[in-house]
Amino acid sequence: MDASADSATHGILIRGRREELGLTRMQLSLRLGWTPGQRSGWSPRTLVRIEAGERRLCDDGEVVLMARALELPEARLRAALGLGDCPDPDPDGAEPGMVNGADPKALHALMARLVVLQEESARLLREFARRLDGDER
Repeated sequence: MDASADSATHGILIRGRREELGLTRMQLSLRLGWTPGQRSGWSPRTLVRIEAGERRLCDDGEVVLMARALELPEARLRAALGLGDCPDPDPDGAEPGMVNGADPKALHALMARLVVLQEESARLLREFARRLDGDER
């Protein structure tokens, strides 16, 4: 299968699950950590490109985020997207080398990204509070 066919398959799967959950692209973008006004990241426009087969999930971190946003086990999404031999976690959730069904390295990268986003959110909230108080420094 060529790359464009793979991308189209990714898009069909992701759109299907999004619709199954009754989510709009905006809602899925927000679940993925996008903030309105951001020009990059998981914007609704990025999701349009993924669903149209113009863009694929590029790395393990993207797969982890998308799986969580779509309420799917990471291994199941990886297998559905044809991203390697990814059996479903065993029924007890004790997949070897995994933490709650996710690769620890991917979780570390995700946590690092979440810390950055949390710091940025705190900074923006402080700026917003200052502006509300009339302090334009």
